[in-house]
Amino acid sequence: MNKTTRVVLALGAASLAANAHAQERQYYLDVDAGVSLVQDLNIKGGNTIELNPGARIDGAFGWQFSKQFAAEFNTGLTLNSIDKIGGVAVSSYGGSADIYQIPLLVNLVYTLPMQGKINPFVGIGGGGIATIADMQTPLGNVNDTDFTFGYQGFAGVGWALSDRADIALAYKFMGSLDHNWSSGGVTLKTDAMFTHSILLSFRWKF
Repeated sequence: MNKTTRVVLALGAASLAANAHAQERQYYLDVDAGVSLVQDLNIKGGNTIELNPGARIDGAFGWQFSKQFAAEFNTGLTLNSIDKIGGVAVSSYGGSADIYQIPLLVNLVYTLPMQGKINPFVGIGGGGIATIADMQTPLGNVNDTDFTFGYQGFAGVGWALSDRADIALAYKFMGSLDHNWSSGGVTLKTDAMFTHSILLSFRWKF
C-alpha cells in the first residue's frame, strides 16, 4: 500500500468517524427569549383585562429520535403586566398587576427535509400551565396560582451554525383553559388565556 492510498484511507476513516459522531448527537438543549402578547382576558360575568406586551423566556430538553422528528420537554416564564381592568388604567389608582405563566409542556417537533443550513420546523405541544396573578387594586388584592391544561403550536426557521449549534426565529401560540384565582377573600375568574410570542432561539446538540 503506497503512501497516497494510506492518506486517502485515513481521511475517509476520519470522515466516517466524524459523521458517526454527529449522528450520535440526538439530544439537545434550547434556550429561547423574546416578546409575548396576551389577548384581552375576559372576566367571567363582567369586565375585560387588557395586558401590556411582555417577555417570554423558554428552555427545552429534546430528543431527536429521527431525522425529521423530535420530542422535547418545554418550560419557561412569560410575564405581562396588566394595563387596564374594565377600561380603567391600573396606574390611575396607584395599583399594580402582573400575570406570570409557567408552561410545563411536551412538544412534538417536525423539521422539514431541506438541503443546506436552513431548517424550517413546526410543532405542537400539550401539558399544563401554572399561572400566577399578582394584583393590588382598591377592590382587594389577589396573589394566587392556578394550574390548568395548556397547549401550544409553533413554527419557525432554523439556521445551522455548525453540527452542534443552531439559531432560530420562531412564533409560538400558547393557550390555556379558564382561570380561577382566590386569596384574602377575593376571587377572580376569567375565560381562557391566549398568548402570542416571537422568540429567538439557540440550540446546542450533544
